[in-house]
Amino acid sequence: MPQLSSDFVLGPIRMPKVVAFMIAAIGITSIAAAVLGRNAGWPLTGLLYLSPQHVVQGQVWRLVTWPLLESEPMGLLFGGYTLFWVGRDLVATWGQQRFALRTLTLTLLIAAVTTALAFVWAGLGAAGVWPVLCGLLVMWGITFRNRSINLYGLLPLSGIRLAQITVGLTALYAVFSGIATFLPHFAAEGIAYVWMVPLAKWQRGRKPSTTTKSQGPGQVFSFADWYDEHNKDKKN
Repeated sequence: MPQLSSDFVLGPIRMPKVVAFMIAAIGITSIAAAVLGRNAGWPLTGLLYLSPQHVVQGQVWRLVTWPLLESEPMGLLFGGYTLFWVGRDLVATWGQQRFALRTLTLTLLIAAVTTALAFVWAGLGAAGVWPVLCGLLVMWGITFRNRSINLYGLLPLSGIRLAQITVGLTALYAVFSGIATFLPHFAAEGIAYVWMVPLAKWQRGRKPSTTTKSQGPGQVFSFADWYDEHNKDKKN
């Protein structure tokens, strides 16, 4: 019996279904919020964005719905593209369920930190996918710390350098736009570092010395595994 593909395919575009679902959810919700808010006077954004004041009053759905609201077309397009390539690589290493669970956990932790800070820092809130993407970029950089990429085809970077530049760019934006706006981004990056650095060290410590792996239940041989092992063999 043929197995169902775990990827979503649209012409030449291929991505894990969980990533396609996330991109579609963000796009549909963002467009719906913009159109309904402008033409129908229905405040979908007001119902979904992260408002610490409303969260403590019991509107707990806001803890997970706020990344679905992108207010700018360029933010939506670049956000979808970033989620596509980061999510594709992380799914290849973690699996779809683990990627979805870690992304949801990251979202909840960002919201929890932002809500807690709102008790001492008035006016905090969050809307849009970019805080979560900042956290995922740091996770990607730590997971693939030695992988070489060309940022926009111009700047060659290793994965760990990409993670560091992500934090640096957040700090630069905060200088120009205000720290309060970017506290959720800083929270995401801090959570990602605290979460992934010990995990990455543990995974490197238990990695077998050869590239041959038994592909039993729940075990996937990914390109990232081959890449790390290949680099080890070259150094030896």
